Amino acid sequence: MEVIEIPQEEVKQLIKDKLFRSLIKEAYEATMPNLLTKLEIDPRFNKNTHFVNEGFIDNPMFLLAGHPDLSSNSYVVSSIYVFPKYRSKGLSKSIFRFLADQIPEDITIQLAVEEAKITTLDPYYKSLGFKTTGVKVWDTLAGNLVDYFWCKCYLELSMMNNNQHVAVQRRGLRPPTEWELYQ
Repeated sequence: MEVIEIPQEEVKQLIKDKLFRSLIKEAYEATMPNLLTKLEIDPRFNKNTHFVNEGFIDNPMFLLAGHPDLSSNSYVVSSIYVFPKYRSKGLSKSIFRFLADQIPEDITIQLAVEEAKITTLDPYYKSLGFKTTGVKVWDTLAGNLVDYFWCKCYLELSMMNNNQHVAVQRRGLRPPTEWELYQ
């Protein structure tokens, strides 16, 4: 799978193209609750670097959008979307494998799942080795979310600030899981 990185500055230019804009909007609307009408002013969009498949405009397979959060030593996944034609083919695992290969050992991948999708996505993310406290945290744009974390280290999670923030502690490298080894 060939992955193309599109930095935010380049996305701001590409978004002017109607087809590119419609593909990005489809992915964001499917993965982010309460998306602002104009993508360019939604703070969840503005921070992101985007990763897409080669030939994305003619044959969109997936979109991965995220950004580093230096304050928490994490990489925040804002959107991971597989276009309908490519679902149930293992593509999302390949995307997570790509992301896991890109990040240093001491960085945690963080993603949030909206309340309405927890029942469906919780078992999947746990099967990939993501950890969660299961506590719903309120986000002013997205509503109730549950955060999931993954790292090449052992993770310990605890709640802080009246259950509004997850503290993540990393301890020593852990052995890779089966999906990380599968090529």
